[in-house]
Amino acid sequence: MRDPSDPNGPPTVCDECGARHSFRRRFVTGGGWRTVYRCSECGSRAPSDADPE
Repeated sequence: MRDPSDPNGPPTVCDECGARHSFRRRFVTGGGWRTVYRCSECGSRAPSDADPE
């Protein structure tokens, strides 16, 4: 679930563990640098628009 005021920001609740406001921004590469968000509690990665379908 994302914050309606910042739809491009991190999710507010982790779908895996239910932690709130636990996502931290990380930069990864693989065809260019991009931002991904990982939960600091369980390590799950939030889906991103950059993910292949």
